[in-house]
Amino acid sequence: MSGAVDLVVKLSHPNIHYVPHYRKKLMPAVEHTLKYADDVICRIPAPVSIEPDSWNTNPLIRSNIFR
Repeated sequence: MSGAVDLVVKLSHPNIHYVPHYRKKLMPAVEHTLKYADDVICRIPAPVSIEPDSWNTNPLIRSNIFR
């Protein structure tokens, strides 16, 4: 997890590493963000296969085309 904190520091502002105990201070926020990202990724629906017959058999395809 400290690798994730170091990456955040490197990408945001490298001088943060001068702050005393910056890893300990940033760890809760980085952990929360990574858990949130995992949750969001898990909610992404699976791809829908579109075949010629899908129009007749899959109501999801019909509903999304006419939104």
